[in-house]
Amino acid sequence: MAIVHVTRESILYPNLYHTHHLSACSTFAGYNQKGDVVTLIYDSDLTEQQVATILVAEANYVDNDPFQYILDNVIRPARAFGQQVMDEFIAENVLLGITQSGKTNSVRKLMVEVQGALACGSLYDAIYEARQIPVESRDPVFVSAARILQFINRLEGYLGIPLSETL
Repeated sequence: MAIVHVTRESILYPNLYHTHHLSACSTFAGYNQKGDVVTLIYDSDLTEQQVATILVAEANYVDNDPFQYILDNVIRPARAFGQQVMDEFIAENVLLGITQSGKTNSVRKLMVEVQGALACGSLYDAIYEARQIPVESRDPVFVSAARILQFINRLEGYLGIPLSETL
């Protein structure tokens, strides 16, 4: 098995995301990318199909890093939105008198998995975790079924999925 290292300095080759979409997996025995270097693994000499794949990739090269794209367009916005929703939930609880009622600690512990999912930008997981809050642990004021559903609906709206009508 032979390996060829293709760098952006010697040949314009798309990043791993574009490589995958150009069917390089089926054309080469394998590939990976670290920084600006794409490593193509092939069994013998390059076939005409493999050369054609490289030429097509070069012609369609877009300097778009999928890692940075996901970070900037998926993760960071989801985390920011999740933090906003959580901040609003907390502020509402303060207005409802959570501090005076002495329920801050118990509600915080009840919401820890939801908050952890939001901190990771995993809104689908936050929805799942909110649904897992045990009925017997809910509070009629601070963590009621209606407030949980409202919370879930905010996340669903952001994700562009149908809003739940029930928990």
